[in-house]
Amino acid sequence: MWAKMSESKDVLPLEIALLQQVCRVPRCRGVAQLLDYYWMPGPEGAGIYLLVLERPIPCLDLFNYMQEGSGYLEEGMARHVMQQVVSALLHCHSRGVVHRDLKPENILVQLTNHNVLLLDFGSASVLKEGEYTDVAGTPEYLPPETVLRGEYFAVPATVWSLGIVLFQMVWGDVPFYSDASIVKATLYFPRGISRDCRHLIRRCLAVSPDDRPTLEQIQRHPWMQ
Repeated sequence: MWAKMSESKDVLPLEIALLQQVCRVPRCRGVAQLLDYYWMPGPEGAGIYLLVLERPIPCLDLFNYMQEGSGYLEEGMARHVMQQVVSALLHCHSRGVVHRDLKPENILVQLTNHNVLLLDFGSASVLKEGEYTDVAGTPEYLPPETVLRGEYFAVPATVWSLGIVLFQMVWGDVPFYSDASIVKATLYFPRGISRDCRHLIRRCLAVSPDDRPTLEQIQRHPWMQ
């Protein structure tokens, strides 16, 4: 998809145009910055865009960070990650951008200070109040309404993905793998996870989009304090 964000701008791939929106000043510390991009021509007029993104060293994506440890995170570290990810998502929404592919592989952990960066806006779209009908993202992180109808609203779908990520952080695996299990959304907590954490996960993974909290309500949840 292509986009032109204003009359003075060139037509660009949507991912680049949206990243420019997200990364304009004042910038967000929780999003990997787009430093530059280049068009690389190929044969017969074909070619690719090369994106140059911020990547602190040393770092790992959240999935590999967990795998190199115990396979999951203690709740204190999971809270630290959640606080930053929610703030980054709120920043993106304030710039009119919805990420649509939130998962541990798209969260970068800086190993020196455990700060995180949200990356990979290849599935991102312009934020709107109405329903989306184009399915984007990773199947295990899609909400029931997307599985059932192929339609979803930006914020409730984002909150569902956040709930999946939080469950994965404190348990080590996603709670659902099949469409049937996503639609049913029955949760099991087989290891000692705090009551507040379980409550937040259950709220984020409510079957009805209307029953899920907003990102601001997640920030105010007792477990997040």
